Amino acid sequence: MWGDISLQDPGETSLSLADLEVRVARRHGVYRIHLDGAVANQLPAIPDGWREVHVGADTRLAIVPATPDLPVVLKPQEPIAVAPGQSVTYRVALPVWVRVVTLDRDQRRGAREETLLDLPVRTLKRTWFGTAEAGEVGYGWSFLPRAREAHLRHRFSVPLTVHNGSQSVLWFERLLLRVVHLDIYRVNAALESNGVTVSFKGSEQLSQITFEPASSVSARGGELLGGHRVSTSQDIIKRSFLWLRDLTT
Repeated sequence: MWGDISLQDPGETSLSLADLEVRVARRHGVYRIHLDGAVANQLPAIPDGWREVHVGADTRLAIVPATPDLPVVLKPQEPIAVAPGQSVTYRVALPVWVRVVTLDRDQRRGAREETLLDLPVRTLKRTWFGTAEAGEVGYGWSFLPRAREAHLRHRFSVPLTVHNGSQSVLWFERLLLRVVHLDIYRVNAALESNGVTVSFKGSEQLSQITFEPASSVSARGGELLGGHRVSTSQDIIKRSFLWLRDLTT
């Protein structure tokens, strides 16, 4: 499903996930891409639905999985409390994005990548994380902390650990998951990102966010399929939690 698009001339292949279908055809050396489904219907209309793509002989096409292009605001069904010094681990399942990219065939020149299409398989609604004076845009996602969700082809899982490093109980009703810094791997035939640890510091409601390194994911059998959208260091300090007081201001 994921990786290089290898087509005879003429030839055609397709990928169908949830509300998006991508068809790629090749004829006379020219690639054509067709989109269908509820996601595609929200894009500007094209008369016959096909997009024509011209690439050089030293360029290949690939379909790669990606995270959402904005952070995701997790909304648990009920408030969550974490006692001082305690940690809790979840596996968060999110809809995957589909990217069609061009890549240089000559790896000696480096893996230069250009994006042709970048679409979700499910449309997510945008929301606001923070106060009216300060915050950021993200996608809202209902979060079932203790649900054991079945493996679905159109979702990837994020191993998420929440640690309360403060001296007080951490109550939260919203958690901002910065998925744009995550890679997508194939782990035991399922899509999974590198792990995220969010450690609440208490001071000014800041958290230390740590991302699992690629070497750790590879050691547990992960095969890299899609890289992160936004580069960052392995550790960053950001605001990550909202509770009732913040939501009503």
